[in-house]
Amino acid sequence: MVVRRQYSLVITALFLLSMLPIGGAGEEVGYETSWIDASINLDFINGTHIQVTAVLDVHNITVYGKIFGADDIREIYDSEGGAFRAKVFDYVYDILANNVFKGCDINLSIPPVADPTTLNIPSDSDPYNPPVTFTVYGNITLRGAFFNFGNENLDNLINGLLNVGAQISYDGSIFAPPGWNITYIMKVPDYLSVTETNGYLSIDGKTVTWNLENWKSTTISREGTHLGLVEDEPSCRPEEEIVTANISFDLRKMYYADINISLDFESLYLSDLLNLPEFISDISFYPADAVRLLCEYGIASWSDINKQLEERWKSFSDNFRHSLGKNISLAFSVDENTTSNCVQPYNVSSMDGYPSISVKARGTITNLFDDFSVSTILGIIYSGGVVRITDNMINLDDLVYPFQARLILPYGEVCKWNRSVSLNVNLSYDLAPRYKKEDVERVVEITVEDMNIDFLKLFVGKKNIVSSMDIREHYYIHRISSADLLSLPEWIDLEIVNADLFRLFVEDGVLNESALDNLFTRILNFSKETVHTLTGEGKLKIYINDKLFEDSLKWDRDIKTMDDKQPVDIPTFSSITKRSGFSISVFPPSLDIKDEKLNCVSSSVENITYRIIFPKGVSVVRYNSSGNIVKGKTVDGYEYLEITIPRADGSSIIAIHYSLRFSPLMVLKLFMPLIIMAVIVISLIAIVLFMRRRRRYRLPQPQFKELKESEESGQQRE
Repeated sequence: MVVRRQYSLVITALFLLSMLPIGGAGEEVGYETSWIDASINLDFINGTHIQVTAVLDVHNITVYGKIFGADDIREIYDSEGGAFRAKVFDYVYDILANNVFKGCDINLSIPPVADPTTLNIPSDSDPYNPPVTFTVYGNITLRGAFFNFGNENLDNLINGLLNVGAQISYDGSIFAPPGWNITYIMKVPDYLSVTETNGYLSIDGKTVTWNLENWKSTTISREGTHLGLVEDEPSCRPEEEIVTANISFDLRKMYYADINISLDFESLYLSDLLNLPEFISDISFYPADAVRLLCEYGIASWSDINKQLEERWKSFSDNFRHSLGKNISLAFSVDENTTSNCVQPYNVSSMDGYPSISVKARGTITNLFDDFSVSTILGIIYSGGVVRITDNMINLDDLVYPFQARLILPYGEVCKWNRSVSLNVNLSYDLAPRYKKEDVERVVEITVEDMNIDFLKLFVGKKNIVSSMDIREHYYIHRISSADLLSLPEWIDLEIVNADLFRLFVEDGVLNESALDNLFTRILNFSKETVHTLTGEGKLKIYINDKLFEDSLKWDRDIKTMDDKQPVDIPTFSSITKRSGFSISVFPPSLDIKDEKLNCVSSSVENITYRIIFPKGVSVVRYNSSGNIVKGKTVDGYEYLEITIPRADGSSIIAIHYSLRFSPLMVLKLFMPLIIMAVIVISLIAIVLFMRRRRRYRLPQPQFKELKESEESGQQRE
């Protein structure tokens, strides 16, 4: 009992100091005498978090200058056990925090109690055996100091890189104070595997053991350790750069295609760009999440990454132009929403290539389909045609990267293709007009501009009126056969071209100058035949009225409503003179042209309207024809005759017979030149007679005046 009281006084006196760290810990000298067999179990929870279970079999221990054997500890444990537990805690903390895991977060708990089975043992002749067992629990969070890395919080870096297949090396050293035997046991979870180690690896590959026997030494013992860990089934471990080109050709602007390209990098090769810390190895291709992770930790920089992305883009853009066969200007930029501004840059437990790091580019193209513009193709579709689009027309087969392509049409349809699924689609619009036949109309308008009497013929007894006639012919195209206009490729199915599509063809150059000249030539030739048949005139010069034709090409440019309501007008004009006999009557005063004739020819492809307009003061008094002829008067008071001949198989001639009567005022106008000439002649005769009569009655001049004049002239001669 006396000995027990003495131990109690010593322990009580020094208890408060027992919580302080061991002086000189980590030094080669200064360690107190102790004999402990320890097993430090380090169970990896993940790449940076370790659960600690340290089991210490204490044979003897020095508590502030006094050595207590195992029997001594058991004897006074009930009253002074706290001091021993605190001492054990200090030992473990010193080993882990100051030696093995310097700079890391160490959280340990003071042992709540020694192992009861080692306390209830009676004393014997060996005061140190069996030992008293203490267990210390805690956890460790590895920090940058352990890896010689500047950033302290490495949780995301280590665990994220493990999740993409990288190997993480844990290089350190284990430690044993004098008189200690320590077994370090590192266990890895099921999802991790040991790839490299200098310790003893268990058969299942999940446990590594290092033994330090230092119980006979008076100095500390250290041994370097090496452990390499990888994840067995990483979420993403790319073996190559994974790049996808997402390309869309958007036709919703109607007159050109918007080209939008997203070059999406799910993984990048960065080995030639990075200088990895030594604890990271066995990785060359980094998924997008890992790239963002490395940039966050300063191992990679977005400036360098962006330069590499730009190089990749420049190579791809040249490849894209070559494959498509078009010289397209594309503006590009790295999408910051997938790099430094990514809302969810990564998830260390599920690293992958999404969202991918993207380069965005945009451009426009007018002639996307061979040499046909976007507006032409859409105009054909919206006017009732069918266009077959294949991937030969939008050729992306030579792209170096896999691609996903889309063709977006204005009416909502989206056509998709890639290397596995080819593009082969017939494009049509359900609400487009459907035409079965042509609708071409011809209006031949003959305007009698002037009518005059041929007075030279009149003086020799012939009564003729010479009429100046302007003949204007309008070729109105509502709908026309495409074969009559141009030759279309086999991938375009279009039988009828309506008026709006005709305008669009001219606007886009599909109907070029050569095609229009051919059409004009056909129209002029038919017009010559028509006018020759109509008037009997053989030598005609007929011209196209370019100004009126160009005016008729103006339209609302709304491709979505291609129709034939407003026709295209191809007008021609010519002029002739026509002689007509006339009869004149004094009572009542009248002048008539009788039995004039126009031969109107029909057509097998179009309706033809003939209209003859007479000057004011000329009335149609009689007319007849084998067709339906209409007599009318314009708002300006000009009388006209009009007949419409429907299209029919073959051609026929319908004759129009008519007679004209001139109003008295018009008769006066016709004879006005003769009246004026007569007035002039009569006036001249009157003047001559008047002058002769005046000369006859003139008085004689005085003689003296003549003498005086002669004298004056004589003097001048002298």
